[in-house]
Amino acid sequence: MEVYEQIYSIAEEEIPELGGYILDKQLSELAIPKQKIGLDDIPLITKAISEAAAMFGEKKARTIRKRIMREVASKGKILRTRKDPHARLEALMDMGNSALMVGDFREVIKDMEEAKKIALDSDFKNKVAEINNRMAGVFARMKKKDKALKLLEEAERISGETHTKHELGQTMYEYGSVYWWSGEPEKALEYFKKSLKIGKDLGDDRLMGYSSMGMANAYSEMGDIEKDIEYSEKALMHFKRSKLENEVAKMYVNLGVPYEEKGEFQKAESYYLQGLWESRRIGYVLMEAWALSNLSGLYIDPMQSETAESYARDALNIFEMVGDELGMSMALMNLAKIHLMKEMYEDAVREFEKAIEIKERLDSKYWIADAYEAYGELLVKIGDEKAGEYLQKAEKLFRSIGNEKRAEKCRNLLT
Repeated sequence: MEVYEQIYSIAEEEIPELGGYILDKQLSELAIPKQKIGLDDIPLITKAISEAAAMFGEKKARTIRKRIMREVASKGKILRTRKDPHARLEALMDMGNSALMVGDFREVIKDMEEAKKIALDSDFKNKVAEINNRMAGVFARMKKKDKALKLLEEAERISGETHTKHELGQTMYEYGSVYWWSGEPEKALEYFKKSLKIGKDLGDDRLMGYSSMGMANAYSEMGDIEKDIEYSEKALMHFKRSKLENEVAKMYVNLGVPYEEKGEFQKAESYYLQGLWESRRIGYVLMEAWALSNLSGLYIDPMQSETAESYARDALNIFEMVGDELGMSMALMNLAKIHLMKEMYEDAVREFEKAIEIKERLDSKYWIADAYEAYGELLVKIGDEKAGEYLQKAEKLFRSIGNEKRAEKCRNLLT
């Protein structure tokens, strides 16, 4: 029972009153008796706990993972218990996946490279392709596009040699992710379409769900609202079939956005509220914050200003707790718009500048352009001559990702 007690203590300390329940639930799903936990089980348990803790934010998940690996069993101890190459490879991939769930990208690459060496030495070709796909996705998020593409080219070649269609579908999806993270939504769309076709051929709802979500995100950045809705609805359907509850909650929240852009506010509100309910039902704290943030933006109106501000502040508190910077920037922008509505101009400018500083650091063309446009619009309203500077920068960025609709809006505000 000693290992169980150690992990239980860590889980309870990091998530008071819920950590022990989460641990027991994960052990039950993994069919691992608590009195028989061995070193070989630690990677799977750590991954499961990290995934559950990620609903409370990446910081919680990261802390729990690191503490289990440091205080219960180091990676070295675990690997020494694995005798055959395949078992060692699976242990490393489990640990890499666990690190990925909580954003420890360098740790992911380190574990995956070690696993890849074993796969190459043992001639496990399909595993090499799988590992390459996972590493490529991480390099894309680290803004290392060239490294990601090189890995995917190798994975694509291996899938062709071994006729492994599932891995090829995952490779196409990762190509799409690489181009999406690098601010090239049109190119991303080409590959998401390829992965969706393979998913259909295989009848793989999970792959079809993620491919459809990728397409919806690409269409959203390009300003095609109807396509965004079409593929968001398809993603929601496939995630429901796959019983991926986190992704279902996310898609409800995502679906409200294009309807809000269309001016169909009741429908947007319905999706945001459904996303809020689903997130609270499953304890997905991070997505609860996104639902609250989006609702606050929807309620920016003189008659609902108190509700809007309350939701924005609740969302900001959660985003700060879990360390989600993009979420923090969105909540700050909503607060700025509320301050503007109340003619509290200095407060509005201050909140917008905080949001812009965060978005520039995140280095995403779409989100930076979104912030520049909104700030430029605010500066126009208060008669600040810097408005033109921000609207011109927003227009240029929107055109670079093929969103002509938003670019024209910036042009119209300029004139």
